[in-house]
Amino acid sequence: MRKEILLIASLFMLGACSNDVEKDLKSNAEINNAELKITIAKNEDMLVFNSNEDFQNAISKLNAAPTKEEKSTKALNNSDENVYGDMLQTPDISFKKDGFRSLYDYFTEAMNEAENYYDRPGGYEEFKTKYSMLYFPEEGDDYSAYLPVKDENVAKLLNANGEVSINGEIVNLKDINSYQQLIDLGIAATEENYTIPVTRADYPLNELPEVRCNNRRLWVKTEVRRGSSPGVAEEIAILVRFRKKGLFGKWYNYGSTTYLKFEPDGREYSIKDKNSTHEYLWARVFQNGQPVPFQGLCSVKFQGFGAECGGTKYFFRVDL
Repeated sequence: MRKEILLIASLFMLGACSNDVEKDLKSNAEINNAELKITIAKNEDMLVFNSNEDFQNAISKLNAAPTKEEKSTKALNNSDENVYGDMLQTPDISFKKDGFRSLYDYFTEAMNEAENYYDRPGGYEEFKTKYSMLYFPEEGDDYSAYLPVKDENVAKLLNANGEVSINGEIVNLKDINSYQQLIDLGIAATEENYTIPVTRADYPLNELPEVRCNNRRLWVKTEVRRGSSPGVAEEIAILVRFRKKGLFGKWYNYGSTTYLKFEPDGREYSIKDKNSTHEYLWARVFQNGQPVPFQGLCSVKFQGFGAECGGTKYFFRVDL
């Protein structure tokens, strides 16, 4: 869920962050990240940037983090078949090992621990207290904890309170405070029930409406968006999302594994032990300045749907 870097600048310039504080924020330490080749000043638990330009540059480096696959698309051939190659795999870089624990790190930790809390009496209340910096909408039966920032890479530069120092001011960049925002972003669970079609002609297009089994729910969305990796103008995203039902029938987000197969090349990809959303990304291929369609049949498997669900693959078509 990346946003345009310019939006961050506009939020800052328009004063959308209401907790600006004038304070002596001379840095007393530094963090150095070898993967991004970046050094950032730090004052106690907060990162310090001399200007908004410096802040935007750090976000740019996170957005442009090198992919694990050196080559993401295959050369075009005469038949235009098998154009799209390996999935882009952007490493999930944070600064925790460099000495800065961000709002994103707290969210990741919470998702890894969620099952230890939600499945026992009183656990949710403990979880909510421990991770009070996260957003708990408690909307209907959705008791998931959400990252209160739309852009994960921005959250990696914020402290637990959602704050960062820019040009001598403490700025709060939390920008999610309503359930409607989560719905608009597509990360809140839908309420649709779905019956799996039996013929390929009936497979849904560019999405998998909600599937439920074994106290889990799974749904898939797709989108084409501006590229976030070097040399990628546009990227195609298949977004796999899931939830688990805990004690007293409340749904929550947690870490699990999904598998995605893209039929044209027969490859199966996986994202393991990570909280929802799982982002499967491909670089858009262009020919003579025009985008080459990303088409085919996809299937998704979810670790949460065990043997009692038949180990089912769920199919949907893509045409993006």
